[in-house]
Amino acid sequence: MKKKRETGVLVLLFVLLTSFGFSQSRFQAGGYFAMGFPQNEFKENVDNISYGASGYFTYRLPNSPLSAGLSFSFLMYGHESREEPFGSNVPEVWVDVNTTNAMIMGHFLLRLQPPTGRLRPYLDGLFGFKLLTTDTRVRSQEFLDDEAIASSNHIRDTALSFGAGAGVMICAYAAPRCPNRGSSFAVYVDLGTRYLKGGNTEYMIEGSLIRNGDDIIYEVYESTTDIITMHIGVSFSF
Repeated sequence: MKKKRETGVLVLLFVLLTSFGFSQSRFQAGGYFAMGFPQNEFKENVDNISYGASGYFTYRLPNSPLSAGLSFSFLMYGHESREEPFGSNVPEVWVDVNTTNAMIMGHFLLRLQPPTGRLRPYLDGLFGFKLLTTDTRVRSQEFLDDEAIASSNHIRDTALSFGAGAGVMICAYAAPRCPNRGSSFAVYVDLGTRYLKGGNTEYMIEGSLIRNGDDIIYEVYESTTDIITMHIGVSFSF
């Protein structure tokens, strides 16, 4: 009970301290390099770190430290690759066969943050979905040819996702203020982390596609999909 009161006091102080001196900037957008760390049941099946990218866009409510917007992320939590001849009649031409296990996330984002300052910490609340998908693509080995020759999806499933995050934006550049401008532009280095709970989902992992002669055996897992993400990137305020 005492911890809950202390947390409530800290959030209240955060709101009070960020309720003064609002800038004219209304919008914020950014892109990150992201890493994911599976948790709980998900960690029992996926024990490797995932890598990917994420981005977001928010609008700050007038006369408020609260912003609302959208956040999207792509994380690759498994990958397998091999070389194969193009076909039995063309054994001298080889192609790459790539199987990817990926998590795609989309969330509604609420952010509490000081609207001004060179150092701008923030608290995030998120609600949305996770999509886990496993796909195999056949690609040419030509360096300039990135088009897939053929592809197939093996499994795709979604689940509700929600969580919270925290981070800090450090100002790297701020444009001089002009009287005729409706907003001020600034660039920030952005560091943050999120804990995202995920509902029960069916998915595959590395090694789930087992080749047995001309047949394929599919190993499908099912569990919750909790994950901690960490990111570093660039944010823009305008």
